[in-house]
Amino acid sequence: QPFPGIIGRICDHPCEDVCKRKEVGTSIAISALERFCVQNQVGKMAKAMILPPKSQTVAVVGSGLRGLTAAYDLAKKGYKVSLFEKVDRLGGNLWSLPEDRLPREVIVEELSVLNRLNVQIELNHEITQQDLVKLQEDYDVVYLGLAEKSTEVLGLLGNLAYVDPATCATQILGLFSGALLGNDSPIKSVADGRKAAVSIDRFLQGVSLTGSRVGEGTYETKLYVNTKGFASLPVVTMSRETEGYTREEALQEAGRCLNCQCLECVKACKYMDHYG
Repeated sequence: QPFPGIIGRICDHPCEDVCKRKEVGTSIAISALERFCVQNQVGKMAKAMILPPKSQTVAVVGSGLRGLTAAYDLAKKGYKVSLFEKVDRLGGNLWSLPEDRLPREVIVEELSVLNRLNVQIELNHEITQQDLVKLQEDYDVVYLGLAEKSTEVLGLLGNLAYVDPATCATQILGLFSGALLGNDSPIKSVADGRKAAVSIDRFLQGVSLTGSRVGEGTYETKLYVNTKGFASLPVVTMSRETEGYTREEALQEAGRCLNCQCLECVKACKYMDHYG
């Protein structure tokens, strides 16, 4: 995922609500474990691989998590991306979070990847309806990566404020936006930006925006996991709440994972039971 140092600290972990361990004890502290991995990584992060440059251009309006993610994904695909932000720094609401939760230097370091991806950054550049028309003339695609149902989005789209939740496409050809579902959770904002990037890439390639996308986003799994026989274990508490898990605590918490997989046929197989 993009910006792991940021997401690993602020993710609102909706995955924990459906964790199977919840049936026998409490959910795995997935977000806290991700934060531990980010804070204790060995060596440098892998460099972002960039595909050969393409000729098409994309304007991304707003540098919250939606806009940042879309810009990151599209730049990696080789598109010429320009990112427009109305204030003098990237990050949107990230700067309003408590510093002990998200240190300022982490924001700066994480967002520096956009420079390495050659994203053209335009600060102090608020987009009006008139500006939006000009962007649509100058760029092949425009993405409004603003907060869902914000006055900015509604003002820019007017009565045309319909956005397809499956593709992030608006009623205006070549204009994409957040899905207007009224949810601005950090991780869902990232997912929304990524969904838009996939749609924009498909649009610029001239292929279907909707084909083969059934596995995107939230959906009901058919995975069956029998939790019978597992001991009920509570979540491992942190001795240092602000710093996160220690190595020993992280290993103990990760050890509660059920390694979810359907093993019913394996359990019934005498051959596998005998030979392992």
